[in-house]
Amino acid sequence: MATIGEDCHLIIYHAGVSAGAGDGFLVAPDTAIAAQRAAIETTPGVYSESVKLFASIYLADKAPLPNGGRDTRSRVTAYQKLCEYLAKRSGLSVTTPAGSYVAMFCTSHLATESHYGGYSVVVCTFNSTGAAFAPCDPVALATSFWVDPATYTGDRTWNNSVWRPA
Repeated sequence: MATIGEDCHLIIYHAGVSAGAGDGFLVAPDTAIAAQRAAIETTPGVYSESVKLFASIYLADKAPLPNGGRDTRSRVTAYQKLCEYLAKRSGLSVTTPAGSYVAMFCTSHLATESHYGGYSVVVCTFNSTGAAFAPCDPVALATSFWVDPATYTGDRTWNNSVWRPA
């Protein structure tokens, strides 16, 4: 299991990738994970909100980890895994040191890739629409009860809500 500050700088989750367990990635040296929140007036007094996350992902053979170790994944393996996440158009969660951003997706400008002799830097863009929200506590998110909106049709109450901590 990936741990921020130990073996990665951010973790990306999707139910259809790595059995939903999430994968850790490194951020390029001297860069930060940036969040951009926007509210655009679509009609007078009505706004469409969104969040965009930008992260420069560093990929290399035996990349140095925050804990002083080395990544056991090859550059190619980590790149292929990142591309699996970038192919998702819904259902992404991105956990950063500031918290977890949920209901993210990749559309429009997915990434800008720079490939060098010994490493790659992939500047990724993750998007959301509907709310310009702050990140939530990743522990509270991981221990919350969830319902499957595709199969669950009843009322959402405190006993079955998506926001109720376990």
